Amino acid sequence: MNNNEYEVRQQLQRNRNLANAKDGSVTALMMAAKTTNLEIVECLLRYNAFVDARDSTRMNSFLYAVANGASIEVVQLFLRKGYSGTRWSITEDKEGALSLAAEGGHLRLVEYFLDTELNDHLASKNIKRATLNACDNIDVVSCLHRNTQGENNKNLVLLTASDHTTNDHVKRYVSKQIDLVEKDLAWKEARSLWLIRVHGNKEGASQQLQSHPLAAIDNDCFKLVCSFLIPTKGLFFKNADDWDDDYNSDLRLGRLRLFF
Repeated sequence: MNNNEYEVRQQLQRNRNLANAKDGSVTALMMAAKTTNLEIVECLLRYNAFVDARDSTRMNSFLYAVANGASIEVVQLFLRKGYSGTRWSITEDKEGALSLAAEGGHLRLVEYFLDTELNDHLASKNIKRATLNACDNIDVVSCLHRNTQGENNKNLVLLTASDHTTNDHVKRYVSKQIDLVEKDLAWKEARSLWLIRVHGNKEGASQQLQSHPLAAIDNDCFKLVCSFLIPTKGLFFKNADDWDDDYNSDLRLGRLRLFF
C-alpha cells in the first residue's frame, strides 16, 4: 500500500476500482487503517472503499485502525463515513473495538469509546472482555474503571480484574477500590444511625433525639449494634467526624425524622 496520499489519489483517479483492491482477504482500506494514515484512509473512503469488508479473521478496516492505535480523528472518520456497527462488537463473538483498544493499551481510544454517544450500546460482556484483555495493565484497568458509566459496570471491571490479574499494581489498585466501594455501601446503610447518634449528643438537641437509645450508648456499643445490622468490614471508618458536614443536607431536608 503506497503511503503517499498524493500518489494514492492519482491512482484512484485513473482507476476507482483500486479503492476496493485486495491482497488475499485484506483490502487497501485495511492496510491504510493499519498504518493509521488519516489522509490515505480519507482518500479511500472518498472513493467509496467498502468499510465493512472482512478479512479471514473477521476483522474490518475500522477494527484494523483500532487495533493499531489509530488517532481519534481516524476513528471518527470511519464513523462519519458509514461504519455500520451499532455497537462496539463484531459478529461471531470476536473482539470488539473497546476490547481491542484495551488489549493494545490505547488509552485515548478506550476513553473515547467509553465517552462516545454510543456508550449505551456497550454491553456488560464487552466491558468484561475489555478488562480481561487488559487485566495486567494498570493504566488500562484504572482507565476502564474511571470512565465506565454505571456503578454495576464499574464494579464489574474491579471484580473481573481481581479474579484474573497477575500484576501486583493492579491487585493493589483493585483492592483499594473495592474497599472504597464497600465502605461507601456501609456508610449508606449506617448514615441514618450515625446521624441520630451524633446529633442526639449535640447541645440543644431535641428531647426526642437526646432520649434515643443510639444517642445514649457508648461508642463500642454503637459499633456492636451496627455490626449486627450492617455486617460489612467497610463500616468501621477512621474519620467519622468528617462525615457530619457532608451529610448536613439530610437534616436540612428533614430526612432525619424518617428514622423514628
